[in-house]
Amino acid sequence: MTDSIRVLIVDDQQLLRREPARLLVKLTTVRVAAVCASAGQTG
Repeated sequence: MTDSIRVLIVDDQQLLRREPARLLVKLTTVRVAAVCASAGQTG
């Protein structure tokens, strides 16, 4: 196995770990914004 292939595999694994976290943050932000909006409407 060459070093370049190994680097590519490591990059892929890091991306796989990073993307779900980014999605979680995005979902949380959207949820918080929705809660704030609904609270503002009812309050």
